[in-house]
Amino acid sequence: MPVIRSEVSKKNEYYLPKHVFLETYHFCCQYPDWVVEYAELENQLKGITYDKEKVDGGKAEDPMVKLAIRREELWEKIRIIEESARDTEDLFLEEFIKAMTTENVGYDTVREYLPLSRREYYSKRRKFYYLVNMYKQERL
Repeated sequence: MPVIRSEVSKKNEYYLPKHVFLETYHFCCQYPDWVVEYAELENQLKGITYDKEKVDGGKAEDPMVKLAIRREELWEKIRIIEESARDTEDLFLEEFIKAMTTENVGYDTVREYLPLSRREYYSKRRKFYYLVNMYKQERL
């Protein structure tokens, strides 16, 4: 099991403090669960518009409204991960998302399905987590 190195030099353009990085890392590790939950909620919400501003007008007593709000929250989290990945790596997007959202995955595991050098991988990894943190602060 690889050790997740949580700190880089403060001079690095994608620097995140240790605990901010770890929070972002664990946020990303939840991505596969969010995708499954989002898909499961789809069948329960036929015919509802997923506009959070319209749905989140007051107390959500109606179970369908609660489901729609939860689905919108999940969609926003999923979009943060996917947009960060797209802004970081465009050629091998699915593989890159898999590498960034799977717990305890290091370069030695990733190089089997993601054709990047060690330096490229860790550089893109830093950028990805930096962007996730930035987008998360803007949207959530």
